[in-house]
Amino acid sequence: MNQNEEKITKAQIEEKQAELKAKYELEIEATQQANLKLKKELTDKDDEIFELQKANKNLASEADE
Repeated sequence: MNQNEEKITKAQIEEKQAELKAKYELEIEATQQANLKLKKELTDKDDEIFELQKANKNLASEADE
């Protein structure tokens, strides 16, 4: 066996796990924020479409009169 192999300790494993957990939590948070931004944009567009449809309906009823 090779005597130069470094032994991995429990503390090193726990430290690496903590680092990875923090990294993935940040990624999850960033993804959630991006999702919220996209949902807001969709809601804004839906509101805009609704207002345009309402205006169009009003114009159509005025044209019928």
